[in-house]
Amino acid sequence: MGSNSNDHSLEKTYMGVDVLLGVISIPFTVILTSDPSMIYLTPVLVAGFLSGLYSGTHSGSVKRAGLRTGAIGGLPVVWSSADLVVAELSAPLDILALANVVGVLWSLFVITFSALLSALCAIAGCWVSHTQSQALCSEGTEALRTGDLVPIHRITLL
Repeated sequence: MGSNSNDHSLEKTYMGVDVLLGVISIPFTVILTSDPSMIYLTPVLVAGFLSGLYSGTHSGSVKRAGLRTGAIGGLPVVWSSADLVVAELSAPLDILALANVVGVLWSLFVITFSALLSALCAIAGCWVSHTQSQALCSEGTEALRTGDLVPIHRITLL
């Protein structure tokens, strides 16, 4: 029973980091996007990669981490959709209704697309974290086996 509450606490920690990375990517996306008709998702993809690095080293669900990060980080697309609707405010009611529907559908599509791309970047980040940790572990075990230990002051971090 204690492990379930501990697992739930760990899940909240992972979710907090993923959401935080998604939120942090939003200002960068807005800064890079000078025209609302073009949304740059590079900050969201970087956040997804970082989310995968974190989740991969902390045994979290990497796919869900990337999905959460991408969904939160993709929210600036609502700005683009709102710009479309505002541009059509003086149009007849049926065109305005169509603009609203298209705006909502476009937002859902791009947020979903952002979440899926971010999940792919998170998987790549997890792969990098496991590749790096395996390389460090294999170097360390080889040094222990041969007795060729490196003094701690000579170790440099990447």
